[in-house]
Parts: sequence; structure tokens; C-alpha cells
Amino acid sequence: MTLKTVLAYTAVATAALLANNANAGVQIHNLAPAQPAYGPTATVSVGFPSSSTFYHSATNGDGYIPAGGQSAFMWTAGDYVSQTFSGTGLTDVSSLYLSNQFQNYLGGYGGETWYLLINGTPVAGFVAPEDNNSGNIWGVAGGASFAPVAAVAGAFTLEWQLQNTIPDGGGSIAWLDGGAVELTGAVPEPGTWAMMLAGIGLMGFVLRRRSAAQDATA
Repeated sequence: MTLKTVLAYTAVATAALLANNANAGVQIHNLAPAQPAYGPTATVSVGFPSSSTFYHSATNGDGYIPAGGQSAFMWTAGDYVSQTFSGTGLTDVSSLYLSNQFQNYLGGYGGETWYLLINGTPVAGFVAPEDNNSGNIWGVAGGASFAPVAAVAGAFTLEWQLQNTIPDGGGSIAWLDGGAVELTGAVPEPGTWAMMLAGIGLMGFVLRRRSAAQDATA
């Protein structure tokens, strides 16, 4: 049997293994007590991790998750995947529900602890457990509620960040494209929108008057 044939059989066996082990999963948990939301809220769905998600691996470098692919493997504290979302219409986020996947090669030295950050604030977490260096696809899912995290320049940056380092030989995980996150938070009240529109209109009126005055004295 040639090396090429062996590699082909190995690829087929690996694909079958991943397909048969895609149902294992863990639940996220809150990192802080939930707080009730006040005023009108809305829910926005975003894709994270996705093919637009940036990853950083201290060992394997930086890049973007390819469509239908995965990030580099990660096992060093501070490794992360991150993506910024603007134009959501939310002024803050106070709860979420997510469904993500990762490939699990951990085994022998404990699990990886991951925190989900929104604009730098840790809001939820989970532990990716050891799985005998299997390479199985694991799901991470669930909801979390937390103190409202305000938008920064109208945007929210989501980041999965690794909190501990796995010793050499202890394995790693990689994040997969195709994740989904639902963000729920406050939206401006009707009165706020009216004030904003009135302010914009007033600014336009002042600018027109100033322009007309300058033309008259020119």
C-alpha cells in the first residue's frame, strides 16, 4: 500500500469520525449576576465565529477563519477569536444566546477555560474538556444574562479569549466557521429618536443660516 493510499484512507476515516462525533457539547455559564433590562429591547442575530472572524494564536500566528474552515489551533492563555459588529441598532447588550463549534484535540493536561468578552467585558464562559486527543467536533451553546454592556462608537466586539495555557502535549482546540449569536439589548426610546432628529434638523437650520449670512457679506 502506497503512502498516498494510506493518507487517503486516513482522510476518509477522519471525516467519518468527525461526522459521527458532532453531537458532544458544553453549556456556557454566566460570569456575573444578571440584571433586569429597562425600557424597550430588541434582539439581533450575528454570525460568530464566521469567515470574517479574526484569530490570534501565540504559536500558530494570526489570520481569518476561512469559509467552511476553522481557526488555527490554540492552547496559550490570551489566544482569541474576535469580530466587530456595527449597525445593530442596539445601544447596549444585556443578554445573549449562542451556538458555536470547535474541534477538540485536548487530552492529558486538563481542559481549556474560555471567556466570551463584549467590548472587553467578560460576560460568559465555558470549559472545553479533555477528549483523548480525538479531534471530535464539540458544540458550545446556551444563554447568559449580565449587566448591560454599552456600544462603543455604535459597535460591539465579540471575542472568545483563552484563559489558561495547556502544557506541550496537552492538545488544543480550533474554532469553526458557522457560529451564531443572538444579542439582546436596549434600543433608543421613541422620545430619544425624536430628540435626535430634532437636534439634527436644528443643526441643519443653523448651518444653512450661517451659509446664507456668509454669502450675503461676500
